[in-house]
Amino acid sequence: MSFPVPPVAGIVDQDGAGDGFVTGFLLAHLGGQAPATCMRAGHLLASRVLRHAGPRLSIVQAVAKETSVSASTTS
Repeated sequence: MSFPVPPVAGIVDQDGAGDGFVTGFLLAHLGGQAPATCMRAGHLLASRVLRHAGPRLSIVQAVAKETSVSASTTS
């Protein structure tokens, strides 16, 4: 399998992007999603982290909603 990284415009802060990827991936994985969906969730969350300064829980909740994973697992 190959999962190219989508380009991200408007990068503000790189801190936490890797953590964001892992969080998105695991959130989808623990929700029973397919590997490709897990990768997309990781990429999506990492791209959102890159566009904001500092941590934001609302980003995790948005990704959970977009990937059909229960947002209750983020609390």
